[in-house]
Amino acid sequence: MATFGQLRTRIKQKIAQDYLNENTSEAPVSRIGQAINDAIEYYQRYQFWFNTDYDVSGTMTVNNALLTMPSDYLYAIEISLIYGNITYILGKVSNEVYDYQNAQATGRPEIYTQRGTATYVYFIPDMAYPYQVTYVKGYAALVNDSDTNDFTVEASSLIEAHALAELYLDARHSQGADSLHEAYNRKEQQELRNLQVQNNMRSATGQLMTSSLLMNNYDEQNLNWNN
Repeated sequence: MATFGQLRTRIKQKIAQDYLNENTSEAPVSRIGQAINDAIEYYQRYQFWFNTDYDVSGTMTVNNALLTMPSDYLYAIEISLIYGNITYILGKVSNEVYDYQNAQATGRPEIYTQRGTATYVYFIPDMAYPYQVTYVKGYAALVNDSDTNDFTVEASSLIEAHALAELYLDARHSQGADSLHEAYNRKEQQELRNLQVQNNMRSATGQLMTSSLLMNNYDEQNLNWNN
């Protein structure tokens, strides 16, 4: 666990210890902070146990396909609605399939799509259906020294390694920067594997199965997960 200020201090100390030239060893604190936020922005797209909220409740709006999501919503893992004491899991479709099927008809929603961080269902709700969403959270940039979030608490070593690899990539003109970039990139991959092991242990079902930290076919442009 680390605060934003502690992470910046740790990174600056490691840069100084790496004996690069003056430009790199004196990397401005503002650039280090940006590298930390870049790392969080990159990894927030991954699903970990600590950045997932489960079964958050909401209510659909009649004649409105757009769902109201929590303020920290990034993308859905699962959306289900409750009708007649039965839970229906909505199918995820691409924007193209959604547009093709959308005839502006009303009824009980069966599918959803995501455009950016906006989520739309179809059929267009004909009543105020209760629903639940399990989703991956998005994070605002860290600003103050005392700021923390799930990544600084649970994955500070991963964020630190990614930030250092990015800073050394920026400083690749400096002697030794390329090898240090590669070293911190390897450290980052090791930290990611460690988190993946924890992820798998926390989601273990007791059955042998192939699991992945990322779901298949992530469409970065639209924040889509297409299975």
